Amino acid sequence: MADTGSPTVDKCKTCNQPAAEGQTLKRCGRCKGVLYCSRDCQKADWKPQKAICAGKSQSGAESNTGSAPGTTRDVHRVTNTSRVSRALEADVEKPFHKLYAKQWLHGRPEKDVYKLLIDTHRMRVEDHRVFGGQFDMGSNYGGAINGGESGFRRFLGLVECQRGLVPSWWSPTKANECIALGLSRPGWSSLACTVEKSSIVDHYGDRLMPMQLRMFSEQIYGTTPNGQSGARMLQSQMSLERDSGYRCWFHVDWSHLCRSPGEAAAFQAARARAFGSGNWF
Repeated sequence: MADTGSPTVDKCKTCNQPAAEGQTLKRCGRCKGVLYCSRDCQKADWKPQKAICAGKSQSGAESNTGSAPGTTRDVHRVTNTSRVSRALEADVEKPFHKLYAKQWLHGRPEKDVYKLLIDTHRMRVEDHRVFGGQFDMGSNYGGAINGGESGFRRFLGLVECQRGLVPSWWSPTKANECIALGLSRPGWSSLACTVEKSSIVDHYGDRLMPMQLRMFSEQIYGTTPNGQSGARMLQSQMSLERDSGYRCWFHVDWSHLCRSPGEAAAFQAARARAFGSGNWF
């Protein structure tokens, strides 16, 4: 009888160790092809692995645009930059004034609130990955096996801790409805899909929607991913809303935080891919 040998044991790509007893290895949230035993191991392998993931993602997009969610890093991408999308059921007047008053979600239909909460969370997760190499273990980037539900539940808990950010009708039941929207597939709001700045702009038909999402995120977390404050930009946008309704955007350079010219160049390239020619806020 032929010896079939010992069964193959999955091991962490970085430390080459199997999962600890009672634990499971986490898959790369982008390519789904490699395993890690911890967030530290995933972060240590981030730079070489991201190039591999990018190549696989590109080839996958060219060969099969209809991949099922979860087979690669599912991401909503720009399909028609000239299309103006009516993504929300109702618009709000002077959104930056609403942000200043910490009432950005107030006065909106329930489904719009759910949708904006999901996109605020996904934008924050994407920004942490692009600019800090940080992976939310409760998201697809961290290999979550529950469609990103655990990370989003944690996010909603943070929102609820900030008094007044959610409308007065918000309740545990509404939170569960919001989570259910995020777990529905297919659809724009699926937590199984990640977002980029360009896809947010295209979907909402508003180049400043990423700025609004990030400013709202700052009110939840108390800071931006790089520690800078958006207060001055918020005041500028409020002034423009008062004067003429015209709004603008600016560039924030973070390259001085990098440790070498090569790292700065890589940072700028990643920023350009994720944020285009616009800015952080």
